[in-house]
Amino acid sequence: MAFRWYVIQTQSNYEKKVQAAIKEQVIINNLEDKVQEVLIPVEQVSQVKKGVTKTSERKFYPGYLLMYCEMTDEVWQIVNAISKASGFVGGGANKKPLPISKKEAEFMLRQMEEGVQEVKPILNVEVGDEVLVKEGPFASFQGIVEEVNAEEGKFKVSISIFGRPTSIELTSGQADKVE
Repeated sequence: MAFRWYVIQTQSNYEKKVQAAIKEQVIINNLEDKVQEVLIPVEQVSQVKKGVTKTSERKFYPGYLLMYCEMTDEVWQIVNAISKASGFVGGGANKKPLPISKKEAEFMLRQMEEGVQEVKPILNVEVGDEVLVKEGPFASFQGIVEEVNAEEGKFKVSISIFGRPTSIELTSGQADKVE
């Protein structure tokens, strides 16, 4: 048999526990030669909250793991015996699962690599939102979001200075949405 990528479904927010349990069972059952990797597909994102930038992980596919293994009865039984793991995608209760295609696996792995290389800021505003500027020379001014550039993590806001509309560029840490 050959090594292939398989998808494991888990209960949401239990991906890390299932991943750890699989790795532990692989070691206990001496199957390191059958299971090479158990991955949670994530990307690194940068989020600004209250003026502080924090980097965190965001799951591409919540509730799913990727496993690169040689599918044997032992590997199949280990995964199916773990609590919080619903089993493999593409297999029935008594059927061995189908691997994902090489193209699908490469796409997911490339997606993860690109996420690590390029940290993406998350903007919590949309065009038309009213915001309150909290930093810089225009602190305490209110304005309307005119344009959002998610790739650069910036947005343009129209504020009124002496009764004239003026456009300024801000980052997510410099303004809060007015509720």
